[in-house]
Amino acid sequence: MGPLSFLLFAIPLGPSMVPILMEWTASSVVAGLRFSGIPVWQEGTNFVIPTGQWSVIEWCSGVRYLSVSTFAGSVFAYLTFSSWQKRAVFVAISVVLPIVANWVRAYTIVVVAHLSSNKYGVVVGHLTLGWIIFGIAVFAIFSVGARWRDPSSQHVATEGTRPDAVSTSRVAAALLLVLVCVVPWRL
Repeated sequence: MGPLSFLLFAIPLGPSMVPILMEWTASSVVAGLRFSGIPVWQEGTNFVIPTGQWSVIEWCSGVRYLSVSTFAGSVFAYLTFSSWQKRAVFVAISVVLPIVANWVRAYTIVVVAHLSSNKYGVVVGHLTLGWIIFGIAVFAIFSVGARWRDPSSQHVATEGTRPDAVSTSRVAAALLLVLVCVVPWRL
């Protein structure tokens, strides 16, 4: 039943979520800018600060963060936990964390560009910072999930082996899975 449930990821929900995610991202960036003391004017997904105009477009919505994190989190939960409650909590975290990470990414890019008079945070810095923040978020969620893993009779540690070797290999495999899923989207 578990492997068949992954067929749910064949349903294209991403495009319908893009406008909502764009609005949430723009609103979170504007809230962060106001909290930081940077004057901002917002109209929909567009906003203006003293150093320039910004717009949250489809590529900045975070739908890729969400889809990749949800899929990778579901695979990780299926392989790591035996109780459906732990799996459900982990998948829920895998849904919420990329949305928040995208907000942090967008806010950070705008603030870096603002503080550097638009020298940094635009174009190359935009993509690089996005990859770094997403990588940190995914690594954090898999690290926490590895600590909460269920003991398995197949992975009982013997003398001379490290009991955390299984979690490290699973985290590495999950990160590799994320890269395999993300890289084609970025090329």
